[in-house]
Amino acid sequence: MPSTENVCGQRIDYDFAIREAFSEREEALYDSAYSEVENTLAIIAKIQNGRTDEDGKISEPLTLTEVRIIQEAGVHLDRALTVIEALEDISEGVL
Repeated sequence: MPSTENVCGQRIDYDFAIREAFSEREEALYDSAYSEVENTLAIIAKIQNGRTDEDGKISEPLTLTEVRIIQEAGVHLDRALTVIEALEDISEGVL
């Protein structure tokens, strides 16, 4: 099983019943895709938190670097969500 720590070092613990229908390879793909989703959310949250002041209000505009990081994270997010959707469809017998 892959690490359940995202890029910000927080622990995420999922226990999906759907995994029982997967082969070991499918389960590994599913876990990896969920890890990628969590990493993407953590990256975006880290950027957002860096833009806020002590009152939690956004005080800084996005930099070009941050925009590019979010765009790249979005590519990974899209791929991960596609994998999750495909595996869930397989487990439900859609394909």
